[in-house]
Amino acid sequence: MMNLYKISILPLIIFLTTGCIYSMQLPIDLSYAETIARAEFSDMFDGRIELKYCVKNWKLYPERDAMLSKLISKGYFDSPQYVLLEIGNAGFGSYDYAYIWRTDSVVNIITNLREGKKTIKIEYFDAFWNDVISLKEIKGDATRIFQDGDGFFITLKNEKYFTQFAVYEPRVGEKDNLNNSERIVNLIMELINEG
Repeated sequence: MMNLYKISILPLIIFLTTGCIYSMQLPIDLSYAETIARAEFSDMFDGRIELKYCVKNWKLYPERDAMLSKLISKGYFDSPQYVLLEIGNAGFGSYDYAYIWRTDSVVNIITNLREGKKTIKIEYFDAFWNDVISLKEIKGDATRIFQDGDGFFITLKNEKYFTQFAVYEPRVGEKDNLNNSERIVNLIMELINEG
């Protein structure tokens, strides 16, 4: 009887400690631990703690595991050029995403941020990459003084470029006085809304 109890509780223990019953083999690190540690912060506020809460809260969202499983099974992480955006909330938990990748003829989007057309013009994606590459080093930003805010986690990859960074409470929709991390977040949001 005791052995049966241990066997039946094992999946629950795995779920509570990892957030999922199965283990996915990810080609990149999506725990974002190093990414969060690299984010710039101020003496007045260290938003990196809030970024950690965003990731921790994703354990409540099985749709994240489902979305990542789909991307892995279809080989999307093998694409030579892609953008992955994951958005979470530090206080209340939420999970939004956008995965944008290029083929020879079209740029596709998988997202829960909008409905409708799921492709964009290649020219928009090329212009996006020109802007990204011109910005050089991007560390991420956790300087905004705001509790229970949104964290944006970005992975960018093309043939010559790979980076990950996190931004806590970026000023989305604004144009002036943005740091490099916020500029890229705004460029990604423009890509998503372009389709």
